[in-house]
Amino acid sequence: MVKRRAAIVQLSAVILFVGVLSYIITTYQLVQVAGNSMQPTLRHQEYTVIHRRKIPKRYDLAVFDFEGQLIVKRIIGVPGDTFTRDGTRLIFDVSHMSETVTYTVVVSDAMAEQLPASGIIPLGKYFVVGDELQISHDSRTLGFFSRVNFRGIILRVS
Repeated sequence: MVKRRAAIVQLSAVILFVGVLSYIITTYQLVQVAGNSMQPTLRHQEYTVIHRRKIPKRYDLAVFDFEGQLIVKRIIGVPGDTFTRDGTRLIFDVSHMSETVTYTVVVSDAMAEQLPASGIIPLGKYFVVGDELQISHDSRTLGFFSRVNFRGIILRVS
């Protein structure tokens, strides 16, 4: 009886360990940053942790799969945000913490041609930019990023 109880305790411990390990492996991912588009927030070759199960929100550093590579960008436009376009200027009026904030972003000529004069960011789409605007390839040239390609949120910046 004692041996059986000890075996059950050991089996329970192994199952618990495997469960916790499985949760960690499927929830978190350690990645190394490649490139300078998120400077000064993230630096080239810096290590950071992605949380794969978090829901993306405005201002999050989000990781997307873009043409087979993981890229990090800051979310500034979320589904439901309204925008107007004046030439290549895209103006977002967003409600945030009981106040309205206006962002003006200059998009590429090609991107401006694809956007209506006014609209709403569609469900499952995000407008993202790199922190280093001069060198970042982001929504200003590539368009909205899809939730389908979303891989996680940066948890820790070292």
